[in-house]
Amino acid sequence: MHMRTTAALVVALVLSAPLSLSASMAHDLTGKASWYSLPGNKMANGQIFNPSRISVAHKTLPLGTNVCITNLDNGITVRNIPVTDRGPYIKGRVFDASKALARKLGFIPAGTAHVKGWVC
Repeated sequence: MHMRTTAALVVALVLSAPLSLSASMAHDLTGKASWYSLPGNKMANGQIFNPSRISVAHKTLPLGTNVCITNLDNGITVRNIPVTDRGPYIKGRVFDASKALARKLGFIPAGTAHVKGWVC
């Protein structure tokens, strides 16, 4: 096989590979989460925020992406959480959870939790 043909084959394989988040992106989803409750406000996805619905805000993940989040302080995991909004805007935080999600993850009283998140 000629060098030019091999290079073209490699390029074709790379371009046809499905897009996925790298392992380094998973690392970026580990950190501190907080919760917020701004009922009636419009979210980045255009819908009205309802704190009793499970949802999460993230700075860069595409809206509509489903994430799984584990509270590293107590081991509780919630799966298939839709990214519906942008944030958090406080340095060092990776997620802003709806009040319903924070309740399920068990960090309402504390206000924040150390979490690990991943696209699921």
